[in-house]
Amino acid sequence: MPDAHLPAAQPNNPLHGVTLEAMVTALAAHYGWAELGARIPVRCFTHEPSVGSSLKFLRRTPWARDKVESLYLYMLRDKPAALLALSPKGTVPVLHCPDGRVIDESLDIMRWALHMHDPAGWLPRSDTPAQQALLATNDGAFKHWLDRYKYANRHPERSAADYRDDAAACLLVPLEAQLALSPCLGGATPCLTDAAIFPFVRQFAAVDAAWWSTAPWPHVRAWLDGWLASELFALVMRKERYVIDSA
Repeated sequence: MPDAHLPAAQPNNPLHGVTLEAMVTALAAHYGWAELGARIPVRCFTHEPSVGSSLKFLRRTPWARDKVESLYLYMLRDKPAALLALSPKGTVPVLHCPDGRVIDESLDIMRWALHMHDPAGWLPRSDTPAQQALLATNDGAFKHWLDRYKYANRHPERSAADYRDDAAACLLVPLEAQLALSPCLGGATPCLTDAAIFPFVRQFAAVDAAWWSTAPWPHVRAWLDGWLASELFALVMRKERYVIDSA
């Protein structure tokens, strides 16, 4: 006889077992806070957004939570069932490890891969306070301001140039100082920090390529150009055909 205190199974409900925190985290990862705030224009998504502050608002605002659930379902519409079974966030990349662990953060996947095979010593050279500080800034403040710079029309309270300047001040200025001393953040050769940060600097540069071409960070520009011209970048950007077995 089923236990009356246990919730009934809901195999056809894609929201069953997915917490509000998981939904907000997935939406922010998939769309970015700027796009999320444009789709659901509530203050917790548009002004200094964070998962924690959003949860406080959404838990006491049913109509806003309904919109979050609807957008989450919309986001999942084309996601493979195998992906959602591994990670309800529904975002990529997702790594299913041989020991059963699921890793769904890019930087953590990079660290896992380097623990498995690191012939150039990328991982230990990134494990210093200075390198960790750069990674934390990239994942935090820089991504925040980069989102606003990319979608400045959705945040008209400030100009695109203001957002650009804030993004540059928090990360590009210290990068320029470091790269003036060595060709890579890892020293003479790259480390994990280089590989983790340059894709986001690439996004920053692409917002206004003409402006970037004369921006006052020649060492950062040369560093980025080197990565974009590298054989490694060409290899990882190559498109492959994959067949997903749905049987």
